[in-house]
Amino acid sequence: MITAFIAVPELRELVSKDRLLKVVEAAGPAAPLVFIAAMALAVVVSPIPNVPISAFIGMMYGPWAGTLIASGGAIVGAVAAFGISRRFGRRAIAVFTRRQVHFCDGCSERSLTLLVLAARLIPVVSFDIVSYGAGLSRMPFWKFALWSYLGMLPWTWAYTTFGATLIGTPILASVVGAVLGVAVIGLPAVVRRYDLFGLRKIMLEDGASKKE
Repeated sequence: MITAFIAVPELRELVSKDRLLKVVEAAGPAAPLVFIAAMALAVVVSPIPNVPISAFIGMMYGPWAGTLIASGGAIVGAVAAFGISRRFGRRAIAVFTRRQVHFCDGCSERSLTLLVLAARLIPVVSFDIVSYGAGLSRMPFWKFALWSYLGMLPWTWAYTTFGATLIGTPILASVVGAVLGVAVIGLPAVVRRYDLFGLRKIMLEDGASKKE
């Protein structure tokens, strides 16, 4: 995607800032609500990717307003997924994600909170699976919502910033994209190596509870 924007001027023209502003103006005051709904749907329905939507919102609104819109939609979707799994259980999760989900069965409330926060801060962990899985646990709703939102903000800002740079400065976009790529690959390795967030202890706690 980045290479295409650098190499093909016509593609940059197609999604120029003026064109995007016209799209927003045509949608009127409801435009942010449409993007919030799109982000929420991407979280609830697992196969729909939410990163491209975040980047597109960044193109339209810039990194700061874009982060508010994208994170607003993401937390609405996360809360919806949490509520679906808590109300309807594993069968409903299988419908939306096409997989069986287990989430730290038997973990303490503190461990669940750390796990949700860590999952939001590690970009390779599925956002929707964490939301559905937390609903199966005994984690309080307000803690899930609070730590999910705080944990998602750094990466949401990164994705919307990346989208914003694609419009006017494709060279900068390539740099931002490279940094994001390194972070996505390297951060999980760092977490595993240094046991950030105490995840090893949480996994041991979960494993012990399953044996009992």
